[in-house]
Amino acid sequence: MKRFLKNVLSVITGMAVLTGMVTGCGSVKKEAPDTVPKETTESVEAASNFNETGLPIVNEPVTLSVLVETSPLYPITSDLWYFQEMERLTGIHWEIESVDSEQWKERKSLIFASQDLPDIIISMNLTPSDIITYANAGQILPLNDLLDSYAPNYMALLNEFPESRKLYAPDGNMYGLNGTFVGGNLDTLGPRCFINTAWLEKAGLGLPETYDEFYEALVAMRDGDLDGNGVDDTIPLSGTYNQYSVDPFVAGALGIPFTNTASRWMTDGDQVVFVPADDIYVEYLTRMKKLFDEQLLDQEYFTQNEEQMRAKGYNMQLGAYQYSAHFVMTGSTDPEIYGQYSVTNPLTSEVNEEKIWYGDAVRMPNIFITNANQNLEATIRYFDYAFSDEGSLLFTGPEYGEWEGEGGLKWNENHTECEYITPEGYNGMWDYLCKEVSPLAIEFQGNSQYGEVWGAMQYSPEDTSFKTEMKEKIAPYMHQSFPELFFTIEEQEEVALIYDEIRNYVSQMEVKFITGEEPIENHAQFVETLNSMGLSTLMEVYQTAYARYLQSAE
Repeated sequence: MKRFLKNVLSVITGMAVLTGMVTGCGSVKKEAPDTVPKETTESVEAASNFNETGLPIVNEPVTLSVLVETSPLYPITSDLWYFQEMERLTGIHWEIESVDSEQWKERKSLIFASQDLPDIIISMNLTPSDIITYANAGQILPLNDLLDSYAPNYMALLNEFPESRKLYAPDGNMYGLNGTFVGGNLDTLGPRCFINTAWLEKAGLGLPETYDEFYEALVAMRDGDLDGNGVDDTIPLSGTYNQYSVDPFVAGALGIPFTNTASRWMTDGDQVVFVPADDIYVEYLTRMKKLFDEQLLDQEYFTQNEEQMRAKGYNMQLGAYQYSAHFVMTGSTDPEIYGQYSVTNPLTSEVNEEKIWYGDAVRMPNIFITNANQNLEATIRYFDYAFSDEGSLLFTGPEYGEWEGEGGLKWNENHTECEYITPEGYNGMWDYLCKEVSPLAIEFQGNSQYGEVWGAMQYSPEDTSFKTEMKEKIAPYMHQSFPELFFTIEEQEEVALIYDEIRNYVSQMEVKFITGEEPIENHAQFVETLNSMGLSTLMEVYQTAYARYLQSAE
């Protein structure tokens, strides 16, 4: 694959970028346009300012505009220690616009429609459809040649994970970077599900192994006043419907990989299955309805948001839930409080006797470079440094006592073990790192999870208590979830005509089935309606895209 840039950097905007690049894997080469725009003054200057190896990356300071989708809990600014240190090392400054996830969709639409694009976009909510659409318009750039030339660390890690094929579009191009690779990392083994074992002990019950035992535990939580406060305020199972957060307990026990808001797909061998149209979905609905009817499932499950759910967690009302950590849900690093919760086992059932836990080895790309960027080589090297041994250390922050701020890493004398000193006022190490030190909260972690620090880290008690359990109970049973798929423009047009209507219908009917507004016995009629909406065509498109996904790394 020939180099994208040699001595002089050429930035080709619009459709010329998309059509003029060599595609990934060396399999397809698109026709070059009849005319190519001349190099801009900015691109020539950027090329002359760029160092292909070593630090700094640029000789004269460069500013990159970055639009970042963030959680309300962890807004990202250039004041984080990580960005300050990276600017000192590389010469590259990030000018960050942080957009709350609730406003993200509107902001995203505006920047692409107005062509007022930043140099870099970081978001977990650019869908495969978005990526193909904006790439086809030349607004998001293909990165293959840049990565081959200037990202040896990233490409080495990419090649370690077979599932990384999901990062390639149907034309063979890679239009975004993955801010971190999660395969093998104990911190990201799919959903993290917890149950109050202190309550189970009072009820004379052990940690559930099967769905029937889990159901029995929920009944005991509902009826037993296990928190001992004399008030009927216990919620055996809670979550938020927009995140399908109770599904690992219910669908997982049936062998259904419901782990996120987007997926209602699974496979039977190499065949794609749309779960709501399958018989197994009836069993799922039946179990969910029983939980809801018997008030074992939070009666506000379909309406509450994450903040409302966490308020119940702070009040210690929850028996079982899925969340990032038990100490975050309880709002306490006191082991007497968070220690009441343990990681659940993968549940089996009479329908599925195999222990299975679904998760992702490689997520979809979340870092995108736009046609506004005049410093492409430098930008790629900036991100690649995050996947080097040296660069990965920056994500875990400075050493304790070696900088002006509070907290930091504290190593033992032999430099074989370390712990993180967290200042007062923060709910554990992660809270402090995300608010003061590092962009971990936006899924930009580079190679830090495989680096020296995490390997030697003596985790805080609250972290250790559940991560050790995840390793023992979950890691041996991990299975890849159904992948997000890229579609060609033609396939995308077909999906767009059908899937939104089907997805909205399924979501509405699912609530009606579970709450009893619609009898589950009407599932056959429900499937007939799906077929009338074009489900068979949708499944054909998905089957084609899935087959292409399986073949893309061969």
